[in-house]
Amino acid sequence: MKKSPAVFIFPLALMSLLLGIVAGWQRVSWDIPMINLAGDHGALMTGSFMGTLICLERSINHPRKWWRILPFINGLSFILFLVHQPQLAFLLLIAGSVGLLLLLGLDFRTSPNLSHPILIMGAFAWLTGNLVLFNQHAYPSAVKWWMLFLLWTIFGERLKSSMMLPGSRIKKFTLYFIIAINFIGAIAPFHWYGNEINAVSLILISVWFYTFDRSRFTLRLSRQDRYSAILIMTGYAWLIVAACWMLFWPDGVYAYDATLHSFFLGFVFSMVFAHIPIMFPAIFKINISLYHPSLFLVYAIFQASLIVRIAGDALLQTGMRKWGAIINGVSVLLFFAAIVTILVSRIIQKKRMSVLETKEFVNDVNTELVFKTDY
Repeated sequence: MKKSPAVFIFPLALMSLLLGIVAGWQRVSWDIPMINLAGDHGALMTGSFMGTLICLERSINHPRKWWRILPFINGLSFILFLVHQPQLAFLLLIAGSVGLLLLLGLDFRTSPNLSHPILIMGAFAWLTGNLVLFNQHAYPSAVKWWMLFLLWTIFGERLKSSMMLPGSRIKKFTLYFIIAINFIGAIAPFHWYGNEINAVSLILISVWFYTFDRSRFTLRLSRQDRYSAILIMTGYAWLIVAACWMLFWPDGVYAYDATLHSFFLGFVFSMVFAHIPIMFPAIFKINISLYHPSLFLVYAIFQASLIVRIAGDALLQTGMRKWGAIINGVSVLLFFAAIVTILVSRIIQKKRMSVLETKEFVNDVNTELVFKTDY
């Protein structure tokens, strides 16, 4: 069986994730010896990990195979962060975001649909955030663009699925209206109520998807469909939580932590957990299911730890925040460890079944030949 290029690219994303989690633990004051990456936590998680994962998904099945170098270049950024060359790492992330923007633009030309402009807006937001960080090295200025990158990317991907639902004028009008509000909130300065407008748009996006996303119907199904639907609906709930923090508790270090992690962990990683079991067979080019009931346990640990962390922010309890962060990171790593274990075990199982079927076929043929000879 021919190996997918994802076998060589995905480890770059995993290493970025591991370093990003360690950097996150350092940011909440855990003493991690040997490396100090606390300042680059956001770039590692959003750019080196999520950016590589998204570039990999978009390029792996593209007819022009040379596009597969895009996630590889982007994924190498974690090495430059590791050796404390952040400016060079930012250049690789800029290259990755430019490449993703071009790739999505080409896809839109060949197969235009409603989701593509939103995906392109997401790639443009990622590029903008990377350029801001490269020029100013100001994470708070870059973060709002990274939020738009992941929001619009998830928005576009879910829209592709939701378009399977019956369309209507109200559905399309409200979609355009919400996108316009979200964009205004992104570019408006905070003293012009940009933060409040952005928060309202997040709530509207959640309500829109709760209304139109087909996942609310697949909740009634079983196994993989139900698992993904529950996590997707949970993600929309965390998006509302993030918006409420932006509206009612906009100031302070704890409020900032709660807002970002309600969004990036609660919303984004709920979506990641939901889509990885579906995405991996496609990018690794294998026809197997990666769903296993144990994934629900990992999901529960992750959600519980995030609630503890956000509660610690709300109550100004540093200890709760720190321990919530530790278990957050462990549960994310546990999820990917579970996925890789399921993937490897089912590949081995499939190969064994193939060998057994081959042996049975040979035995049947030999038996038939013996019977015919005797006859």
